[in-house]
Amino acid sequence: MRRWTLNDGRLLVEDVEGSFRLERADGSLERIWRSGLSSEREHLYTSTYFVEDGELRCRFEDDNYDSDAAPSVSLSVELRGLRPA
Repeated sequence: MRRWTLNDGRLLVEDVEGSFRLERADGSLERIWRSGLSSEREHLYTSTYFVEDGELRCRFEDDNYDSDAAPSVSLSVELRGLRPA
């Protein structure tokens, strides 16, 4: 289990690969991020969370499997300022 701290005392914990929980300084749960798949109509959605360069990032992919077009991919930053605990 990997852990990172933030300047304000919060703690980010990776429970299993791609599943993260953010705990407040008092140990209470603030938020959870989980990598996973979902589908709706002709779309397959994939969210993958990972820590890189001191940031919790999300790679989101929307694959329209009814189309020959390449999936659309976006990256976002969920948390900044992470340091190994």
